Order: sequence, then structure tokens, then C-alpha cells
Amino acid sequence: TALLDEAGWTMTTTGDERTRALIRDDSVTFVFPQDAVDPGPDSEEITYVLRSMFDDVTVDQPAVRVVGLITTPIVLPEQPDDAALEEPTEGAGEVDDGDAAAPTETLEEFYAQLSASLSSGDLGFSLDRLDPIVYDAYPTECPAALEGFADPDLVLTFVSDDGPEPWIWELPDGRSFDVPGAIGVTVVLTGRGQSGAEAKAHVRLHDGGYHWFTFCDG
Repeated sequence: TALLDEAGWTMTTTGDERTRALIRDDSVTFVFPQDAVDPGPDSEEITYVLRSMFDDVTVDQPAVRVVGLITTPIVLPEQPDDAALEEPTEGAGEVDDGDAAAPTETLEEFYAQLSASLSSGDLGFSLDRLDPIVYDAYPTECPAALEGFADPDLVLTFVSDDGPEPWIWELPDGRSFDVPGAIGVTVVLTGRGQSGAEAKAHVRLHDGGYHWFTFCDG
């Protein structure tokens, strides 16, 4: 209902509250959501009433049918395809197991370079290949720690790949880190008073290269 009084035009609706009207001279233009009404093929179901009020006198004009109806296509929200609605397959949504890229080196090659770095004292490779979690645990301590660990007699030999496995890295100070994508390995460390017995270690893949773990707290 369009209401004209001393204050000007106002509009009320008994239908959808999103409806709007633009009144200019003797022209009335309505804007309403297409999903709010079904006008039918001849638009006869859409009407409006003009009500004028002056000096406490109210006059309702006869209902007027809307003419010149212009509609725009209804844009529906994009629906997911059938594949998106399927049940997830086993393994979907799991934590990323390190690096999806294929390794660019073997574990034998990695440990040979790591051993050479630690025995020569040229620690660039050893420091570059520390896992990022090691630097989370020891932001600044590792360069000095590896300098103290380096020894010409030290030999680190790869024995076997034990495969991916859940692993929590526990530090001597009581902290621990969950390590997704950890790969268990068996190695032998000789030199620095080591007996040469087999020991368990862990690595992870990043950008196709293996990265190792060590304590950097002295």
C-alpha cells in the first residue's frame, strides 16, 4: 500500500518486506525479489493500492494491476557436484605426511653426506638438513651444538628404512613434538666413544630431501 499524506509518500506491504517502491510524479515503480511472488503468465496477481490521507480523510484508490513487469533470471547458489558429496575415501583429510614430492636422493646418500658434514666440520649440509621442528625447538642453539658434536672420527652409517610411523619427538627438557610424516630408520654411529651398535632415528621429507632430528641443548 502506497500512502500519501502531508509528510509525503510512505509504503507498507503485507507481503515480502524486501519489496521497495519508487514514486515519481504519476509513475510508481516496484522492486521485489523474484522468489517472493509468482506473478503468473499475465501478471494479474500483482496489484497495488494507493491510499491518500488529507485532513483526516482517507481515500483508497481501486487496486491497480502491475503492468510492464520485467524479470531477471534467478541466480541460484552454486551446487557442489556429485563427487563433492561422495563419502570421503580412506585417507582423505588426513594430516599431510611431510612432503608429497618424491625423494631426490636415497637414504644411503643422505646419511653419507650427513656423516661427511659432521666429520669434516663443514656443517652447512648438517644445518640445512635439520628438520624445521628442530628449529622450532631450538631457534638459535643448533650451530654451536653441532660444532661441539663434529669429530673427524665420527661415522654415521645408514642400515635400514623402517618406513613411515607415528612418532612423538621427546626432548630431554620434557617438551615433546608430534611429528607427522616421520620415517623410522636404523643407523650405526661410530666414533666419539660410540660402540657402533645399531640405533633408531627418524627423518622426514621436505622438498624431496631428507631432514634429520637431533638435540641441540648440549
